[in-house]
Amino acid sequence: MVERITVPFSLERYAEGFRSQVTTRGVVRLEADALVIEFRETTTSLTTLAEEAGSVHEVRVPLDELESVEPVGGWWSARLRIRTRTLAALQEVPGASGNECELRVRRRDRPAAREFAVATSLTLSGRELRRLEEGGA
Repeated sequence: MVERITVPFSLERYAEGFRSQVTTRGVVRLEADALVIEFRETTTSLTTLAEEAGSVHEVRVPLDELESVEPVGGWWSARLRIRTRTLAALQEVPGASGNECELRVRRRDRPAAREFAVATSLTLSGRELRRLEEGGA
């Protein structure tokens, strides 16, 4: 059974030569067959301060593609690091670099991020154990 834990996250980056700021806010959750990253990007013009919200996007990473999920960072900054077995799995996630992305987590959501990482690790380990018991290589 998959734990029902949802962790809110955010990311920020500059675009158009520092003329605009793109803020990504979303949630990451674990489903029976995939890790789901759902997000919306909002672009703020730093010259006019006009905001433009984009549509909601959903990236599904099949559990077979998922390498690990771990909380990282120290007292000041907390992040949830997601690693996949392929580059393509995270190509649509803002801020992803190669087969890895780090999602910034607010201080109050740190316990949920740790619980999410543990639940994901247990789910991946359980899947691997079942595969080995069934004679998979």
